[in-house]
Amino acid sequence: MNIENLSELFKSDLHYLYDSESKVNNLLPKLMDSVSNRELKDVISHHANKKNNNLDILKAEMANLGEAVEPKESHGIEGLKKECLELIEKKEIMDQDARASAIAAA
Repeated sequence: MNIENLSELFKSDLHYLYDSESKVNNLLPKLMDSVSNRELKDVISHHANKKNNNLDILKAEMANLGEAVEPKESHGIEGLKKECLELIEKKEIMDQDARASAIAAA
């Protein structure tokens, strides 16, 4: 798609943003399950609630603009997702506080 003006750029970016928000939203339950720290679980849960709200806002904005809710693959978020999944699966970080910190940083 050739982007010819700011309106088209904005609409295009909404689709990328929707993809990113969706992927992070799907990853958060895995993050919650992978940590034992209650405080971090609560932070991740709060973040998940905000992500759900963000997805609703993006859907509404796309509908207002006459856009179909179709994500465009965000390659940047794929790298972050991969990094998080690797941290979840790593068993070499034995200390729970260090593991929680690594996951929170990702």
